[in-house]
Amino acid sequence: MDYLGFVKFFQNRLSRLICLLAFILLISSCTNNKDRFLPDTNNVRFQLPNGAHISYNQTEEKGLEAKFTGVGNEETFFIEKKEGFIKIKTSHGYYINYNNRLLGISKDSIHQNERFKLKPYKEYFELETLDQKKVILNESRLLEVASNSEGVLLKIGKANIYPASWYSIKSLHILPFITQFSIFLIIIFLFFKYFKTVVSVNRASFITVLVLGYISIFVIFNTKRWQTNKIIDSDAIIYYEYLPAAFIFNDLSFEFTNNFPRGFNGDIWTAKHEETGKSFPITSMGLGYMYLPFFLTGHFSAKLLGYTTYGYSEPYELALLIGCWLYVFLGLFYLRKILLTYFDDKITALTLVSTLLATNLFFYTVIGSTMSHAYSFFLFSAFIWHTIKWHKKQTFRSAVILGLIIGLISIVRPTNALLAIVFMLFNVFDVSSLINKVKLFWSFKLQILLLLLFGFIVWTPQLAFWKYATDQWFFFSYGDNNNFYFNNPHILDGLFSYRKGWLLYTPIMIFALLGIGVLFRVKKEWALPIFIFTSLNVYVIFSWWCWWYGGSFGSRPMVESYALLAIPLAGFYTWMAKKHYLLKYLSILIIVLATTLNLFQTQQTKTCLHWDGMTKESYWKNFTKLGYPEGVDDMIKPPDYEKARKGTEEYEDRIF
Repeated sequence: MDYLGFVKFFQNRLSRLICLLAFILLISSCTNNKDRFLPDTNNVRFQLPNGAHISYNQTEEKGLEAKFTGVGNEETFFIEKKEGFIKIKTSHGYYINYNNRLLGISKDSIHQNERFKLKPYKEYFELETLDQKKVILNESRLLEVASNSEGVLLKIGKANIYPASWYSIKSLHILPFITQFSIFLIIIFLFFKYFKTVVSVNRASFITVLVLGYISIFVIFNTKRWQTNKIIDSDAIIYYEYLPAAFIFNDLSFEFTNNFPRGFNGDIWTAKHEETGKSFPITSMGLGYMYLPFFLTGHFSAKLLGYTTYGYSEPYELALLIGCWLYVFLGLFYLRKILLTYFDDKITALTLVSTLLATNLFFYTVIGSTMSHAYSFFLFSAFIWHTIKWHKKQTFRSAVILGLIIGLISIVRPTNALLAIVFMLFNVFDVSSLINKVKLFWSFKLQILLLLLFGFIVWTPQLAFWKYATDQWFFFSYGDNNNFYFNNPHILDGLFSYRKGWLLYTPIMIFALLGIGVLFRVKKEWALPIFIFTSLNVYVIFSWWCWWYGGSFGSRPMVESYALLAIPLAGFYTWMAKKHYLLKYLSILIIVLATTLNLFQTQQTKTCLHWDGMTKESYWKNFTKLGYPEGVDDMIKPPDYEKARKGTEEYEDRIF
């Protein structure tokens, strides 16, 4: 090997090493804790494995109790360390004591029985008194001292003072931001240097995807939501529970829920089949497929780092957050390839920015990261791209991939199987093209059958589980109280209402809907499939009894369809770019405002933007506010869930 060859060899290896180290530093939180389980501050919060926090009920003088609170509302305690023991002081300056069996307070630090010892257990601790009694949780959820009892486990975390939002410029730590952004620039430089042939053209859209990926991962790692025990929450509890049941407890009957092991800090929500008596999750297991690689990564990390390994400790939650980010990141790359097939580089870049930052896809990437929508966005993007590929060149490989993807799409969220319409109607715009499409499918009928077969294969584990749990191969697991009311859809409410109106909270999609009309003139192959899919999708989504879909930001079931609606959105941008410059710049201003609105309201979801009870009054009264404005609770009017389940009219404050 000559000198130049040796230098080139070394540079290649060195660049890969630098990329690896840079990525590790990028995803770090730029902190240096002395102990990964103990915070490096005396200001702490105490949390039980089930997510409840310890607080002192001073008004009713009940002593310490376990309460479920919102993020940022936990009570702060102060720890004084001395000779292996600690004293715990409330935010009011009172010391926790155990003069009586029930833990209470004393105003002065004078008694020896105010001292406790921390007994570590994985990432948790027990509180032990000087006379070796344990602090336990009684039936009234109050803390007391008892002998010969197993102590309650507590997680000790920093008493973070969360900003009035999930992320905020005010809370930005300059040094970590500069460090991570510099590392990000290094990664881009090295990538372009050694993969410049890949991005020799269409560089603007490529950089856009990288920057969007950086923004998302920066928000994820600097909000540190995996430390809140709120990642596997809400619907994600049901999506996720297949994995610990199958891979940790080896019990898909879910009988292990009758006796949780010590340190178990999750929730399991199941229904019980009346005839078989067996428990089952009410959702399908599709999202479990998507979680699986990151669940296994989290499981390995938990074992390696000494966390509890029941599926719900911090390594699992962090791995799931990274998984969601990765799926969206790959989905944006797929979307870039789709858009570049029909539009120029700058329009593609603008559309990518709008799709992530001007819609609630951003919320479901960095905050609602374990809900199904960001994962379905990736699957939609992949399906659309492979639809294009198959129509360019019909191969068995493409048919298999399409079958697997549509199988995943439907098992993650069954109503999303409507996306198959796009494959069936792609390139159909008149009678002649429809006849040609039928002939195409007939000519490649073996590939179509293979597509259907692999779509069915994806469902076989689910069908087998239903047979095991319910003695039925096909089973509607949601039960009788969760119905579609196709004769009474809430389409106008779903589109425009203050509660969850899609176009009210995501106004950039108005451009996408207008763009469908543009496609009928310039991209006919896409116009009809997008129009029919969007129409049916809106009708089906808003025919569900809970048309606002519980706690959410905007209309969350519309998120995955942004992968498809990005095409008419790009079409609208292209059409506007050819208009008078005043109209063009007006459109750019509207795009900027829509993006700003989305990012601002994403911050408001932590405070004054209520998850299911928004009204016209609360929307406009708090339109420009963060935090908890005075009187905000009085403006909220939660829906009547019982009436909605029956398909009858219930309260709704309309925009029209």
